[in-house]
Amino acid sequence: TSAQRAGAHVVLVAGRHLAQAQGTAIGASGGVVDIAAAGTVTLERIDAGSTGSVAIKATSILDGDAAGDTEVDIRARALVLQATGTMGAAANALETELSTLAASGGGHLFLAEVNGLAIRAVSVQGQRVGANGTSAAGAATAASGLATGTTAVRTLAGAMSVGADGPVSVGGNLLLSAGGAN
Repeated sequence: TSAQRAGAHVVLVAGRHLAQAQGTAIGASGGVVDIAAAGTVTLERIDAGSTGSVAIKATSILDGDAAGDTEVDIRARALVLQATGTMGAAANALETELSTLAASGGGHLFLAEVNGLAIRAVSVQGQRVGANGTSAAGAATAASGLATGTTAVRTLAGAMSVGADGPVSVGGNLLLSAGGAN
């Protein structure tokens, strides 16, 4: 099953945990997917297309697939992650298809990008719908570069760059590995 709408703003807010069931997808091709949870977010597939943006703010952000899978979990032009806990796992990284990445919150980050990747500043702002049906801009989720714990970010087939607006500051071990040119 999937929820798809081109150019849409999909906003999900959870007072505790949010988990996507296997085989499901959230889609907003060319739009924004904005997820905020007080607990853990477990992902199956988020697809904002090659021009859309995704923001996920939670305690932890996990890949719901089995360790060692290669299914892309998040597809977007830009992704911002904020978590105090882990984002991906050493044995089960978040698989992405992005152009730009930013992550903050101090949690550990494990990410595998299928193409090339730029680590830069990213800001994502979704439209929220109130109880009366009117929409208004929600709070922006933003980060500059990587401000994480132990970090392993790999591109499988592409270059990786760190922009001047994307400093990398980690509180543990660091691996930035490009499968293409650096």
